[in-house]
Amino acid sequence: MRQTWGNKIEFLLSMVGYAVGLGNIWRFPYLCYKNGGGAFLIPYLICLFLCGLPIFFFEVALGQFCSQGPIKAFNGVPIIKGLGYTMVMVSILIGCYYNVIITYTIRYLVDSFKSLSAGSLPWSNCDNEWNNEKCMTVDRLNHCNELRVNETLTENGIVSNHTLLGTFDCNLNHSSREAPSEQYWQRNVLNMTDGIDDVGSLKLDLVGYLALAYFICFICLAKGIQSSGKAVYVTSTFPYIVLTTLLVVGLQLEGSLEGIKFFITPEWSKLKDMSIWKDAATQIFYSLSASWGGLITLASYNDFHNNILRYVFRFIPRTFGKLIFVVIPWLLS
Repeated sequence: MRQTWGNKIEFLLSMVGYAVGLGNIWRFPYLCYKNGGGAFLIPYLICLFLCGLPIFFFEVALGQFCSQGPIKAFNGVPIIKGLGYTMVMVSILIGCYYNVIITYTIRYLVDSFKSLSAGSLPWSNCDNEWNNEKCMTVDRLNHCNELRVNETLTENGIVSNHTLLGTFDCNLNHSSREAPSEQYWQRNVLNMTDGIDDVGSLKLDLVGYLALAYFICFICLAKGIQSSGKAVYVTSTFPYIVLTTLLVVGLQLEGSLEGIKFFITPEWSKLKDMSIWKDAATQIFYSLSASWGGLITLASYNDFHNNILRYVFRFIPRTFGKLIFVVIPWLLS
C-alpha cells in the first residue's frame, strides 16, 4: 500500500518548500531588476494566473487521482506516456545543479563561522592571500579619490599604505577593478583557470562539501515521506526566516529605502519588449516548480478524497509572499 502524509500540514509545507527556493530568492529579484522593476510584476502575474496556477492544479490533481509518480501517472494516455520520463530526467538534471549550489552555500556558511574568530569576512577585504593588486574595496576607492583631489599621486600611479590599505594601483580603469567578493569567488572558492582548455585540478574542499550536500539529501529521503515529511518543517520555513532576516538587516543600512525605490520603480516602456514576457513565463515554472514531476509525486501521497482545490488557493498567498519583502519597505518610505 502506498504511504500517505502524516498530516495535511506536512503536505502543505512540502509543496511550499518545493516551490519556494533558490529560484525565488536569487532569480526573481534579478529578473525584476533586469526587466523594469515593478513593471515586471504585470507580465509575471498575468502568466501566473493564465499559465502557472492551472498547470499547478492539474499536476497536483493528477498525482492525487492516480496515486502514482510521474512515470506511471500518464499511463492512461499512451500517446504522452513518455512525458513522465522526461519530467524525471529534468528533475535529475535540476537536482544535480541544485546540489552544486548547496555546495557553495555550505562553503560560504563554513567561512562565515570561521570569520567569528578572524573578526571579518574573507570576502570583505583585500588582505587575503588570494587577493592581487586589482582588488579594490570602497575604502581604497575613497582613498584614491582623496589622493586625486590633493594631486598627490606618484608618477607611476602606485600608492602604498601598508598599515591600512596595502599596495594597490589607483590608476586601474573601471573594467580592470575587481571587488574582494569577486576575487574570493573566482580565485579562492573556484580557483578558476584562464580558459576552458585548462581544466585544472579538483578542489578537494568543494568535493567534500558536495558529498555532504548529497548526504543531507539522502538523510531527508531515506525513509520516503516519513523522513521528508519531517524535514519540511525546517526546509520550508527556513527560506522565510532568511528572507525576513535579510529584510531587517537591509533596512538598517544607509540608503536602503532609496535602493528599494530604484529597484522597483516601474519602467513601463519595457513592457513592449517580448523578452520580458518570456522571462516572466519562464520564472513561473521556476516559482511553482511546475512540469518537473515533483508536484505529481508529492500529491500522490495524499488521500484520494483530499480537497486539493483548497490547497491550491492556500498556495496563492504564499506565492505572493515573497513580494512582501520588496513592496512593504517601498510603501513605508
